[in-house]
Amino acid sequence: MRVDMRLSSVALLLLWLLLLSTLLAGRVSTSGQSTQIGDATSKLNAAFADVQNANSEGVSAAKISELSDELNTALSYRETAVLLNENGNLTGSDYYSSLSGNLSSRVSAEARELEANANSQLLLGRLLAALVVELAAIFSALLLVEFHRIKGFVRKRRMQRMGLR
Repeated sequence: MRVDMRLSSVALLLLWLLLLSTLLAGRVSTSGQSTQIGDATSKLNAAFADVQNANSEGVSAAKISELSDELNTALSYRETAVLLNENGNLTGSDYYSSLSGNLSSRVSAEARELEANANSQLLLGRLLAALVVELAAIFSALLLVEFHRIKGFVRKRRMQRMGLR
Protein backbone atom coordinates (compact mmCIF):
# COMPACT_ATOMS: atom_id res chain seq x y z
CA MET A 1 0.00 0.00 0.00
CA ARG A 2 2.81 2.39 0.86
CA VAL A 3 4.54 1.61 -2.43
CA ASP A 4 1.32 2.38 -4.34
CA MET A 5 0.96 5.73 -2.60
CA ARG A 6 4.60 6.60 -3.25
CA LEU A 7 4.24 5.61 -6.90
CA SER A 8 1.07 7.65 -7.15
CA SER A 9 2.76 10.65 -5.58
CA VAL A 10 5.74 10.27 -7.87
CA ALA A 11 3.46 9.96 -10.90
CA LEU A 12 1.57 13.09 -9.89
CA LEU A 13 4.82 14.94 -9.28
CA LEU A 14 6.13 13.95 -12.71
CA LEU A 15 2.85 14.94 -14.32
CA TRP A 16 2.96 18.29 -12.52
CA LEU A 17 6.54 18.93 -13.64
CA LEU A 18 5.68 17.98 -17.22
CA LEU A 19 2.63 20.23 -17.16
CA LEU A 20 4.58 23.08 -15.62
CA SER A 21 7.44 22.78 -18.11
CA THR A 22 4.99 22.65 -20.99
CA LEU A 23 3.14 25.68 -19.76
CA LEU A 24 6.34 27.64 -19.24
CA ALA A 25 7.70 26.61 -22.64
CA GLY A 26 4.31 27.34 -24.19
CA ARG A 27 4.26 30.90 -22.85
CA VAL A 28 7.59 31.71 -24.40
CA SER A 29 6.77 30.64 -27.93
CA THR A 30 3.00 30.93 -28.20
CA SER A 31 2.24 34.59 -28.33
CA GLY A 32 -0.09 34.08 -31.31
CA GLN A 33 -1.97 31.05 -29.97
CA SER A 34 -5.65 30.57 -30.57
CA THR A 35 -8.13 30.94 -27.77
CA GLN A 36 -8.87 27.22 -28.03
CA ILE A 37 -5.33 26.44 -26.92
CA GLY A 38 -5.81 28.77 -23.97
CA ASP A 39 -9.12 27.09 -23.12
CA ALA A 40 -7.50 23.65 -23.38
CA THR A 41 -4.70 24.79 -21.09
CA SER A 42 -7.09 26.13 -18.46
CA LYS A 43 -9.18 22.94 -18.60
CA LEU A 44 -5.99 20.89 -18.28
CA ASN A 45 -4.93 22.90 -15.22
CA ALA A 46 -8.39 22.51 -13.66
CA ALA A 47 -8.38 18.77 -14.32
CA PHE A 48 -4.94 18.44 -12.77
CA ALA A 49 -6.13 20.28 -9.65
CA ASP A 50 -9.19 18.01 -9.45
CA VAL A 51 -7.01 14.89 -9.73
CA GLN A 52 -4.76 16.22 -6.97
CA ASN A 53 -7.80 16.87 -4.76
CA ALA A 54 -9.13 13.38 -5.45
CA ASN A 55 -5.73 11.93 -4.54
CA SER A 56 -5.64 13.85 -1.27
CA GLU A 57 -9.17 12.65 -0.41
CA GLY A 58 -8.10 9.02 -0.60
CA VAL A 59 -9.12 7.86 -4.06
CA SER A 60 -7.34 4.60 -4.92
CA ALA A 61 -3.91 4.78 -6.50
CA ALA A 62 -5.12 2.75 -9.48
CA LYS A 63 -7.84 5.30 -10.28
CA ILE A 64 -5.42 8.20 -9.83
CA SER A 65 -2.99 6.45 -12.17
CA GLU A 66 -5.72 6.05 -14.81
CA LEU A 67 -6.65 9.72 -14.50
CA SER A 68 -2.98 10.72 -14.71
CA ASP A 69 -2.57 8.70 -17.89
CA GLU A 70 -5.58 10.45 -19.40
CA LEU A 71 -4.18 13.81 -18.35
CA ASN A 72 -0.90 12.93 -20.02
CA THR A 73 -2.83 12.17 -23.20
CA ALA A 74 -4.66 15.50 -22.94
CA LEU A 75 -1.33 17.22 -22.40
CA SER A 76 0.15 15.59 -25.50
CA TYR A 77 -2.90 16.73 -27.49
CA ARG A 78 -2.31 20.26 -26.25
CA GLU A 79 1.37 20.10 -27.18
CA THR A 80 0.43 18.88 -30.66
CA ALA A 81 -2.02 21.78 -30.95
CA VAL A 82 0.71 24.25 -30.00
CA LEU A 83 3.12 22.77 -32.56
CA LEU A 84 0.48 22.82 -35.29
CA ASN A 85 -0.41 26.42 -34.41
CA GLU A 86 3.25 27.44 -34.63
CA ASN A 87 3.45 25.78 -38.06
CA GLY A 88 0.38 27.67 -39.25
CA ASN A 89 -2.04 24.73 -39.28
CA LEU A 90 -4.91 26.38 -37.42
CA THR A 91 -7.48 23.71 -38.30
CA GLY A 92 -5.31 20.92 -36.88
CA SER A 93 -4.44 23.10 -33.91
CA ASP A 94 -8.11 23.74 -33.15
CA TYR A 95 -8.88 20.02 -33.52
CA TYR A 96 -6.19 18.93 -31.07
CA SER A 97 -7.07 21.77 -28.71
CA SER A 98 -10.67 20.60 -28.60
CA LEU A 99 -9.53 17.00 -28.05
CA SER A 100 -7.37 18.15 -25.15
CA GLY A 101 -10.14 20.28 -23.68
CA ASN A 102 -12.76 17.55 -23.97
CA LEU A 103 -10.51 14.91 -22.42
CA SER A 104 -9.50 17.30 -19.64
CA SER A 105 -13.16 18.04 -18.91
CA ARG A 106 -13.97 14.33 -18.71
CA VAL A 107 -11.00 13.70 -16.41
CA SER A 108 -12.02 16.63 -14.23
CA ALA A 109 -15.60 15.37 -13.94
CA GLU A 110 -14.46 11.84 -13.13
CA ALA A 111 -11.98 13.10 -10.53
CA ARG A 112 -14.69 15.16 -8.84
CA GLU A 113 -17.04 12.17 -8.85
CA LEU A 114 -14.37 9.89 -7.36
CA GLU A 115 -13.59 12.53 -4.75
CA ALA A 116 -17.27 12.76 -3.80
CA ASN A 117 -17.46 8.97 -3.53
CA ALA A 118 -14.35 8.89 -1.35
CA ASN A 119 -15.83 11.59 0.89
CA SER A 120 -19.11 9.70 1.24
CA GLN A 121 -17.24 6.48 2.07
CA LEU A 122 -15.25 8.37 4.69
CA LEU A 123 -18.46 9.78 6.15
CA LEU A 124 -20.07 6.33 6.27
CA GLY A 125 -16.97 4.94 7.97
CA ARG A 126 -17.07 7.69 10.56
CA LEU A 127 -20.78 7.14 11.18
CA LEU A 128 -20.21 3.41 11.60
CA ALA A 129 -17.36 4.05 14.03
CA ALA A 130 -19.55 6.43 16.03
CA LEU A 131 -22.31 3.81 16.13
CA VAL A 132 -19.90 1.15 17.38
CA VAL A 133 -18.62 3.53 20.05
CA GLU A 134 -22.17 4.31 21.19
CA LEU A 135 -23.09 0.61 21.36
CA ALA A 136 -19.91 -0.17 23.28
CA ALA A 137 -20.69 2.64 25.72
CA ILE A 138 -24.23 1.36 26.28
CA PHE A 139 -23.02 -2.21 26.73
CA SER A 140 -20.30 -1.23 29.16
CA ALA A 141 -22.71 0.96 31.15
CA LEU A 142 -25.17 -1.94 31.42
CA LEU A 143 -22.38 -4.26 32.42
CA LEU A 144 -21.25 -1.93 35.18
CA VAL A 145 -24.76 -1.31 36.48
CA GLU A 146 -25.79 -4.97 36.40
CA PHE A 147 -22.44 -6.54 37.33
CA HIS A 148 -23.64 -7.63 40.77
CA ARG A 149 -26.36 -9.74 39.13
CA ILE A 150 -23.93 -11.57 36.84
CA LYS A 151 -22.37 -13.58 39.70
CA GLY A 152 -25.78 -14.75 40.85
CA PHE A 153 -26.81 -15.63 37.30
CA VAL A 154 -23.63 -17.64 36.73
CA ARG A 155 -24.08 -19.45 40.06
CA LYS A 156 -27.71 -20.28 39.21
CA ARG A 157 -26.69 -21.64 35.78
CA ARG A 158 -24.05 -23.88 37.36
CA MET A 159 -26.60 -25.23 39.78
CA GLN A 160 -29.05 -25.95 36.98
CA ARG A 161 -26.38 -27.77 34.96
CA MET A 162 -25.35 -29.88 37.93
CA GLY A 163 -28.93 -30.72 38.70
CA LEU A 164 -29.71 -31.70 35.08
CA ARG A 165 -26.78 -34.09 34.73
